[in-house]
Amino acid sequence: MRHWGLLSILLCLVMTTGCSQNRKAGLLQEDVAKVEKAAVAEAEAPPFATKLENYMQLSSAVRDDARRQANSKLDYYERFEKENYEHSDSKQRFWYYRNYYIDRSTWGVGLGNSITGLKVATGMDPSYTEAWGAMGHLLLSSGDPVSAREYLDNALLASRARSDAGDPVDEDIMLVIHQDRAWALRDLTLWDEGLAAVHEGLKFKKGDQDLVLIKGLLLAGAGRYSEANSLAVRMPPYDYKKVDFWHYGYSNTSTNFAQLWIKSQALLAIGDYEMARQVLGELKNREDRFFVPHMARFWNDVGLVAELAGEERGARYYALGFISRPYEGYYPWQGSNLQPLVLNVPDSRMPVYTSFGGKFYVGGSILTYAALQMNTLSTSPFEKQKQVASARALFALNLAERRNIRPAVCRAMRGRIHYTNNHRKEARVELVAARKAFKEQGKVDGGTSLLIGLLEMSDGHNETATALLTEAVEADDQLAAGWRTLGVLHVKAGNKVLAEAAMDKALRLEPNSVSGLYNRGLLKLQDKRFVGSVADLERAYKLDPENHEIQRVLQMAATSYRANGGDPSTLRLQVEEYQVVAVSDGPPLDLVADPAALVAQLNAEIAAFFSVPDSIAATLSPNDEVLKTLAIRYQKSGDPDVRRALALAYLDRGMNLEAQALLAPGWGVDLLPGEEVMLLYVDRLLGQQERGDALAAALISGETFTDNRHLMSLMNDSMRLPWWKHPVNGGHHNEEYSADTFGLADLASIDFMMGVNYTELRIAAHPNLGYADPLRNRWFYEIDAANQGNSQASAVNGGTPVTGKKGSGGYK
Repeated sequence: MRHWGLLSILLCLVMTTGCSQNRKAGLLQEDVAKVEKAAVAEAEAPPFATKLENYMQLSSAVRDDARRQANSKLDYYERFEKENYEHSDSKQRFWYYRNYYIDRSTWGVGLGNSITGLKVATGMDPSYTEAWGAMGHLLLSSGDPVSAREYLDNALLASRARSDAGDPVDEDIMLVIHQDRAWALRDLTLWDEGLAAVHEGLKFKKGDQDLVLIKGLLLAGAGRYSEANSLAVRMPPYDYKKVDFWHYGYSNTSTNFAQLWIKSQALLAIGDYEMARQVLGELKNREDRFFVPHMARFWNDVGLVAELAGEERGARYYALGFISRPYEGYYPWQGSNLQPLVLNVPDSRMPVYTSFGGKFYVGGSILTYAALQMNTLSTSPFEKQKQVASARALFALNLAERRNIRPAVCRAMRGRIHYTNNHRKEARVELVAARKAFKEQGKVDGGTSLLIGLLEMSDGHNETATALLTEAVEADDQLAAGWRTLGVLHVKAGNKVLAEAAMDKALRLEPNSVSGLYNRGLLKLQDKRFVGSVADLERAYKLDPENHEIQRVLQMAATSYRANGGDPSTLRLQVEEYQVVAVSDGPPLDLVADPAALVAQLNAEIAAFFSVPDSIAATLSPNDEVLKTLAIRYQKSGDPDVRRALALAYLDRGMNLEAQALLAPGWGVDLLPGEEVMLLYVDRLLGQQERGDALAAALISGETFTDNRHLMSLMNDSMRLPWWKHPVNGGHHNEEYSADTFGLADLASIDFMMGVNYTELRIAAHPNLGYADPLRNRWFYEIDAANQGNSQASAVNGGTPVTGKKGSGGYK
């Protein structure tokens, strides 16, 4: 038997063993109470081996009572496994016996309660191998291979102790423990330990097909190409039951997916991504085979290969892997995809699926998972949360690099993490190595060169820093931090013209940068351009009113203005006029060189998102089950997420009037950002422009604000204005938006288990506009103002502060 859910009968039998038939009632209650108290104690427990050894030295009567007490704590787990089995079985029976009744009276236990019950049971009886193994299996399935490995190791130790005591564990349960332990070690990329675990399992059951498969994948991951391929060639095909519509049941068939899987992973390990994808062949005829063993792991690895090979369908393969996971739907999860941090990584089309608040990786792109943790590291206000996110990101990148998943990118991302954590030595090693690898590939990553330049500048190597930062902005001219830091370096070198040009560029990209405004204001003050200096410094001070350094330099600028013959009575008017001109000028022509091309690009993105995926186009109909389910759920709950999903379903089916009728009542009231885009899109399809005109007028008048570039692009068709007055192009919106920020349809909250599998397919088909909200320069935000004494910005915002003599101010 392959799954814990099929072992419930065996487990129930195990619960009845080892109980003394002749013990006196209540004779050992005090001893049992001590064991139970130890299980829930908060104090640090001794190592498990020691605890187990001490426990096995207790009398058999004590251990019998402990087992009885432990058995009583397994109610949650038994109910959970029964629910999971019936639910999984019902999805198969649905194809041929739709009216089968399932008893749901005991449902709703959940995975968390099951693990809690198992922990209490193992605390009472450390030799409870079945409970240790079940804990490991549950945690492995929900994305925590580290803890799963610990519990499975404990299961093996407990089984040996029981065997020595004449109480052997059921062989089927032991086989699953061996298999799970080997899978956990493979997930942790511990190739040698995994192979040792496989060999131990094969000694237990010679020729077990699952263990042979894991061995092939371990050999492949370890880079032992020839051995992995040799095993794959000799491996027999898997047999499995296939749904048979003709006979209303199953028919036996076989598949060679395991051989192809091993060969593909072996090619991935040696860096041949294209061939790794090619060897898998055509995959469309495999996508509906949910009953093949290990489909979750197979599709996730297929998604990885497709991602590395640049295939857009990788998102779909990842989604297939996620929905076929054991216990999928029994733990909280979320789907996310992010925009690139290093070159084209993570791929914005490739989602990651996480559980328990983004804590554990349960499917999708491991690089997207690392980037998700890096976002938390850079934005969280809590130090402990930053440390946890940092550790998770580094762990994920180490796993990725050990699998040869874009190793240069892994080093660059790792360097950013070390830089953010102020681990300068480690950051330099990783970033320099990544830059060298990129150069060998003929590539330049602007962010990597920027951070190395900042490190060089902080060490006083200004010429080297200038060269690196120039390289960074040439590779990515949208790096505001790069331009800002170049401005500081040019000031140091005496090139004030170049310095101001760089500072201007930085502020066009990030108009509300405190350090950028301060630096430019200080430069103008040195040149005795007092009005401009005061204007910049005032804007900086309004953004950061607690910054006493800015306040001091601002007062110094006003005093210098008067000392140089300026009229204090007209300074305020001159500053206001200067600021009005600076704001109304908008972005320069070189920032939006072709506004028509920009609008066309945005419209193309919107059209791509709203196009119906080929994978489901043929199955759509106006009256299908998905629409009925969503409509009923929205009628009952009023949940905006369900409304958004229903609107998208209407659009996919060409039911534009229905979509408009659903969304229009919420316009200006409670529509989500993605729903606003949908409604304007429907308006455009129906030839209506009233809402677009009203939004345009409100934006230009300043009555409302939006930085959703897709919304403004749709609005463009309703406006009859010159391009320089258009909010998309004229600077009447927040210039800090990025092409990555605004999602259209975050449907991750829709429950797959309620018959809305269409939603999952829709997400997988078009994740390119994202669920998450990472801004382009997230890594270059002003993150440590409070840590620099007088609120000076850090090197990550444009360079280590250069402090002049006391009272003179310094660039930041």
